[in-house]
Amino acid sequence: MTSARILAAAVVLGVVAAGPASAFAPEVVHRVVLSPRNSADYAAIVAAGVDLSETRPTATKKGTRWAAIVSPAELSVLQKAGVPAAVFETYTPKNPFAANQPATPSFGSGYHTYAAMLTEVQARATAFPSLVTLSTIGNSWQTINQGANRPLWAVRVASGTGKPPFFVHAAHHSREIATPEVALFFLQLLAQGYGQDALLTYLVDQRETWILPMVNPDGHVEVESNGPLGNGYLQRKNMNTVDGNCTGSNPGIDINRNYAFQWNGCGVSTDHCSDVFPGPSGGSEPETQAMQAFFASKPFLTGISLHTWAAMVIYPWSYQSVPTADAAVFYAFGGRMADLMNAVGPIQPCGGWNPGTSYIFGQTPDILYCVSGGADDYAYSQNGIFHFTIELDGGDSCDFWPSYTAVIQSAGMWDRVRPALVYALNISDAPATRARAPMAGSLVLSPALTIPGAPVAVTAAFDNTRNGPAVTAAQYWVDAAGPDGSGTPLSVGAGGNVASATGSLATGSLSMGRHVVYARGQEAGGRWGSISAAWLDVSNVTATPTHTATPGPAATATRTPTAAVAIFPNPADAGGTGIFFSGLERQTAVRIFDIAGEEVRVLSSPATGLLRWDLRNKAGQDVARGVYVAAVYRRSFAVWDVFKLAVR
Repeated sequence: MTSARILAAAVVLGVVAAGPASAFAPEVVHRVVLSPRNSADYAAIVAAGVDLSETRPTATKKGTRWAAIVSPAELSVLQKAGVPAAVFETYTPKNPFAANQPATPSFGSGYHTYAAMLTEVQARATAFPSLVTLSTIGNSWQTINQGANRPLWAVRVASGTGKPPFFVHAAHHSREIATPEVALFFLQLLAQGYGQDALLTYLVDQRETWILPMVNPDGHVEVESNGPLGNGYLQRKNMNTVDGNCTGSNPGIDINRNYAFQWNGCGVSTDHCSDVFPGPSGGSEPETQAMQAFFASKPFLTGISLHTWAAMVIYPWSYQSVPTADAAVFYAFGGRMADLMNAVGPIQPCGGWNPGTSYIFGQTPDILYCVSGGADDYAYSQNGIFHFTIELDGGDSCDFWPSYTAVIQSAGMWDRVRPALVYALNISDAPATRARAPMAGSLVLSPALTIPGAPVAVTAAFDNTRNGPAVTAAQYWVDAAGPDGSGTPLSVGAGGNVASATGSLATGSLSMGRHVVYARGQEAGGRWGSISAAWLDVSNVTATPTHTATPGPAATATRTPTAAVAIFPNPADAGGTGIFFSGLERQTAVRIFDIAGEEVRVLSSPATGLLRWDLRNKAGQDVARGVYVAAVYRRSFAVWDVFKLAVR
């Protein structure tokens, strides 16, 4: 019997009993390696309040050694029970919010407090009123019982209504402070990417995304302040001090053990001071009630719960090892998200202590241990939602408090999870079929800026490695992605489950301006997968850069300019400082055209050779966001250089 199944059996048989009251000391924590030998050891781990779903097995699957962060009280309980627990490091967590208090941080400068999170989402709604709307789905325990003002906020991102809904929620466990940041970055990605990135624009137009940055706001405030009411930086549960009263300093109820499906089964403790205390009854907590109602409020098919720091993708069932009826979908979907995160690169080492280098995936009892009363199982069993938990990695700390740099840096925690979230949103309209079909990769149009009537080469990449069947067909659409199978066929090259599809797109019937091209692939079983998208600009000005001879006897088409013209920033932000041209000759003419070929502005460079376009037209009005063309006359060479510009 595997270690995970030994634990499940132990809990079912009632081995896990009420542990001693835990007197937690938030000022110091221990980094330990647990080596449980039998069911009694696993039972003692749960009784001590250690949640193995927030730890990391040292082996990739069914590991028997676990890396964990524990309090002094938890370590004492483990040692008294005889569980092998090797202390690797003892340290005091730094306050990750200190640099941001009392002032509210600007986005991207540091971890958000609850108040700063609210300010952030309100700012997004103000900046993108046609895309971002706010609502509340319920209130926290302290709001209802102690007069706090901490509702659970939900952020909707969509350009319309009636589209397939999708959700991401974060911070069930308040000490997992990186998860609200990832949720806020996802909000930023969708809002700012609209109109700029072809795929993100499609997903905002064709989906309804709901983002819940903090499911446990009371607990988060406790962590923010290392507060005196609870467990400080280690606070995981909500702040219900009545039903979750604790003689030590760890009150509350684990919201993610409180859902009203298979409540109070395996992986919980009856000790009120335990981190995995499930509460007095299933669905007893206002935060849990709000989430259960939210799951039922719309026809969701897909949802993601963000946690840290085990570096895993987890799916139902969590309360038992028996697979669900949709096991093949969960396996393909979860495995593909893990693949996408692993493709970013290996997990960052944590000061020489790295319990794993890649994300793993599976049912909780198979890769961790049995868990009951969780959101994954509830949403799937009660609402038919393909609900996943993504356990982010530990960044640069391998604990719950990575540096903010670890979240935002290149190949950091946000970079790693971003493609998985975008993929989940992509297939959320039909996850049962699309998860088991080719994943769309790059879509390349050559050229992407063309003149009317000129053919455009289309090259689309597809990958069905996770599922196995070969990619057998592919199609593309222009401007509107129709039903599966209704597009223009592409020719699929040999390659099996990794294939490239090619074709030619006729532009003669396309109007001047910006268009979008979509592509999907089909596998041998007939299922169509995720969609890719790319912009196509049609203009009577040729693509960039080109050299065009001037008319008249002075034209010298065979001469090529040797001096470089630098253009920056490009793309430029609307309302910003403009676009600069450097390296120009004196009194050089610069003509700006829109995508339809209409002249927008004529500029002349001064003696300095540096010219700025202030993003205004001839009438002095701000130009619209979009693609423009700059024709720069090179007097010394009697040629025009043509450059593509973008205003976003």
